[in-house]
Amino acid sequence: MVVLFYVGQGLLFLLGFTKDGLKSTRMITPRQSLALIELAVERVPADSSGRMSKTSEIKNWNDPAIAITNQGLKLPRIPIATVVRQDKSGTTYAFTKHLDAISEKWRVQQGPTTLLSGLGNSLWAKGDEGVATLIKQSIGSLGYVSYAFASRLGLKLAVLENKEGKFVKPTEQSCAAALATAEMPENLRIFVPDPSGLDAYPIVTFSWILLYKDYPDTEKATSMRDLFQWCLLDGQNYATKFGYVPLPTSITEKALAALNTVGPRERL
Repeated sequence: MVVLFYVGQGLLFLLGFTKDGLKSTRMITPRQSLALIELAVERVPADSSGRMSKTSEIKNWNDPAIAITNQGLKLPRIPIATVVRQDKSGTTYAFTKHLDAISEKWRVQQGPTTLLSGLGNSLWAKGDEGVATLIKQSIGSLGYVSYAFASRLGLKLAVLENKEGKFVKPTEQSCAAALATAEMPENLRIFVPDPSGLDAYPIVTFSWILLYKDYPDTEKATSMRDLFQWCLLDGQNYATKFGYVPLPTSITEKALAALNTVGPRERL
């Protein structure tokens, strides 16, 4: 089979909601996000921005570790209600792949996975729709969904600290910056769990499709090649409309090369 990347990328982000009338919490670092789902986290070493280096758990929105990156906001003393997917999900895998890259504790306790477990008092919901609905209904909640889904609903977004120590909003530009540094291998299988770059949003992933290398007849092989050639070329113009980011040129070229190996099955 041929692994073929075909359209943009799926972006993961955290949602911060509090009771109506209160501002949504901003600048939650991905290093802190581990503790926000009630797991111990070793924070990044203290630096000029005053981030903490000790290990602890964050359970309330007014925790000093959150307050120090949200100066000027009056944070409520209410518990953080974490909302996670109860079904297997590529969204969960991309999210936990990032956590695995930045935290040894997460790596030991969970690692990258399509299905989370053992998260204490977390709230569980099925699908992006269920997660988003539960977040809207729960005071002080925090969760993750795909950017494509969130952008359609106009959900509030959290600003995350990236690998360079800069707080970045999830936008087309910041996600494109994250993917721009990706070096696609020959087999086209790649993850970008903690991208480099000053303007890179820290949680991104590619979307891809699997194609057979051989098809029963020429007509079917040609149709498949034509369809996904359109996805890789003209189709990229529609990516941002649906909450995705166009593929970098270097990756498109490698995907096209893989696509050109698809053909009819040789008859004996």
